[in-house]
Amino acid sequence: ALITGGLGFLGSHLVNFLIKEYDLVVFDKLEPLEEKNGVKYIKGNILSIEDLKGVFKRYGPFETVYHLASEMPDKSSPDRILWETNVRGTVNVAREAVKNKTGSFIFTSSNIAYGIPEKLPVKESDPLNSLEIYGKSKAQAEKELESFKNEISIQIFRCPVISGVGR
Repeated sequence: ALITGGLGFLGSHLVNFLIKEYDLVVFDKLEPLEEKNGVKYIKGNILSIEDLKGVFKRYGPFETVYHLASEMPDKSSPDRILWETNVRGTVNVAREAVKNKTGSFIFTSSNIAYGIPEKLPVKESDPLNSLEIYGKSKAQAEKELESFKNEISIQIFRCPVISGVGR
């Protein structure tokens, strides 16, 4: 399995959870760790087609791609980079997954894509109406993934703010 953004908080926990099930490759723009427990850490950027082609060519084919990589709304990057990373980067990863006949694509979106819900509980079928750029970028990435739905199995998780030990 390939995990994009696997050095982040959620990604590192996912690695620990999946390590017994898969041979894992972690692809992240952060400085990679040395290989440990058989996990390969590759530095790359989802905005770079060459980086993505390289990881798929060298380590694929992958049964599953867990796409966690995204730019967060912490003001360390301009909104343009956030949008490009979260939308175009997601399309880049999905396109390579399809080209390389990956079986399943799992995308971490955000419940912020709903905006302020009109009623609770929020249902998956409720409209996406985000109020800010991060949620809008995740909603747009979901829309872009629709174009791949006949070529790869896609699952989308609209996660709430993730907190816990270490957060």
